[in-house]
This record gives sequence, structure tokens and C-alpha cells, in this order.
Amino acid sequence: HAAAGGPITIMRFLEPDLPDIVYLEQLTSALYLDKRDDVDHYLAVMDRLSAQAESPRGTQAILEELIGGSEEE
Repeated sequence: HAAAGGPITIMRFLEPDLPDIVYLEQLTSALYLDKRDDVDHYLAVMDRLSAQAESPRGTQAILEELIGGSEEE
């Protein structure tokens, strides 16, 4: 899926002088991206994830199925 590379955090600030920042956590380090092109790329990824995400009810059904499936093993 769109964010298969790992967790993404986008920090947005109310102050107009502060740019949006993308935080990427890695196993032994972290990256902070503030270049507009990089931020725009990750904002597009978040938009795709939001569009592809299950509804709250659908998510609950998936989780219940996973929990129920692990009990049967």
C-alpha cells in the first residue's frame, strides 16, 4: 500500500512562518523532511491512505476476525 515503507508523521503548525515537516522514524535514526516537494509527496501518500482506509465499522470487523482467527489456532 501507499505507506509500505514505514510509519509517517506529518507535523503541521498554526504559525504561518513554520513549514510543515515530515518525520520518518527508522530503526536506528529518524529523518525530518521540510523541503516542499518532499512534504507534498508525503501529503499525497496520506491522502491515498485516507481514501483507501476502511470505515470504523469495517476496521472493527477486520480486527474481530483477526482476533477470532488467532483463538482458533
